[in-house]
Amino acid sequence: MVKLSVLICSYNRSDYLAGAIESCIEQSISSDQFEIIIADNNSTDNTRDLTDSYMQRYSNIRYIHEPIQGLNITRTSAAKAACGKYIAYLDDDARADKDWLSHLLNAFENLSPNPVCVGGKILLDWEGPRPDWYPKEFDQLHAYLDHGDKGFYLVPGSPGHYLIGTNMAFSRQTVLKMGGFRTHCGRLKRRSISGAETEMINRITKAGRPVYYCPEAVVRHIVVPERRTRKFLIQRVKGDGATQPLLDLDRRDFRNVNIFRRILYDAKLTLKFVIKSVGYYVVNDKKQAFLHFLYAVQKWGRTEMEIKFLYDKEFSPLWRQRHQRFSG
Repeated sequence: MVKLSVLICSYNRSDYLAGAIESCIEQSISSDQFEIIIADNNSTDNTRDLTDSYMQRYSNIRYIHEPIQGLNITRTSAAKAACGKYIAYLDDDARADKDWLSHLLNAFENLSPNPVCVGGKILLDWEGPRPDWYPKEFDQLHAYLDHGDKGFYLVPGSPGHYLIGTNMAFSRQTVLKMGGFRTHCGRLKRRSISGAETEMINRITKAGRPVYYCPEAVVRHIVVPERRTRKFLIQRVKGDGATQPLLDLDRRDFRNVNIFRRILYDAKLTLKFVIKSVGYYVVNDKKQAFLHFLYAVQKWGRTEMEIKFLYDKEFSPLWRQRHQRFSG
């Protein structure tokens, strides 16, 4: 009996997809307890052929095709197609430890209260040497997550109480009842906005449902060479900043926000970090100069999104809807 469905959403990553599939095949639990679904988001490489080759050898592997571009659209489609009571998402460039599913199932079935969402550690596997200039403060942007070796239930609003989509599992019915993953805070081709899993977990905890951090459920995320460049990091940092006000939209204290004052406040912080960056550069502390430059980029990403709330055809309706709802 299939208890759990592993959902691997992929777009033109067949070179790494095989490793993700292999790590699932090698799980310590019996193969009749889980299925593996490859959710192909319109790939143009050999993702389909690769999946077909595995399907010929393993009866618990399935393939679905999602023609509409977008990670969160694909996540929701995969959840609808799943047969398991629980669904576990794994990135196509991640590798699950052999007891990953065993620990997830144990958390779902044996903890009290029973969680409807479980996530675990995500360790980084640098493909090649880690650059000396890369600041550890931004490891999270490569999906690094380590809250320690003791499990706990997430408390909304508490520091360090979050999970990351590279290693997260849900009760399938919970995801479907929530209407799936929202698309306004999700990656689309080269857009670096993220945070859909955080937004989903926020809705779950707001509804009073338990979410659990399980440190034994470990996944290793590959940092590929093209993501070890300053250009990529700057782009991802800006996207992280742009994500923050999108996640703020459902906070009740947002009813008191004057968007113009907020834009001015974050613009001032951007300038503050730029000045600090220049100061560190003048005294030849290049690491701190680059770090504070990234802080400035992050704040500018936030500021730019807040400006988009005023005019952008995609994001302005979101702001007006939430602001009117909280103000009414």
